[in-house]
Amino acid sequence: MAAMVVDAVRCYQTKFQTRPAAGCQEFADARAWIFSDGDNGAFCFRAVCDALEVDPENIRKGLLRWKQRRLASEQLHMIRRPSPR
Repeated sequence: MAAMVVDAVRCYQTKFQTRPAAGCQEFADARAWIFSDGDNGAFCFRAVCDALEVDPENIRKGLLRWKQRRLASEQLHMIRRPSPR
């Protein structure tokens, strides 16, 4: 079960902002599983976190903070061209 959570977080971070369809789908699947509030069986995100005694909200908040920092960092590193006059 721990491997499921680790793999989902890894996929969320490595496939974030990917362009190819396969990478986008993997990211969408990981995001949907992590941020789903549904209790659909023993392998839903909340049930897996409960079994591991991990707070799912901490993981979610951490990923959202990571995403904000990543987007902010990319904006800082963008090359800006002077506007033509």
